[in-house]
Amino acid sequence: MLENRKVGFIGLGNMASAMIGGMLRQKLVEPGNILGNAKTDKTRKEAQRKWGIRILEENARVAAEA
Repeated sequence: MLENRKVGFIGLGNMASAMIGGMLRQKLVEPGNILGNAKTDKTRKEAQRKWGIRILEENARVAAEA
């Protein structure tokens, strides 16, 4: 497990979805330690609901906090 590590995704499309799903299935990272942002509110809400990841409103915050 990547203990206490944060992973950030700018964009939550197909590639990020595959990576997030794999990390969570393998229990490499806790959902709260995965940060993300996407263009649309719909995509952000869907990702948060599906995986329980932290959604940030600005790409710069994702980069700074990851």
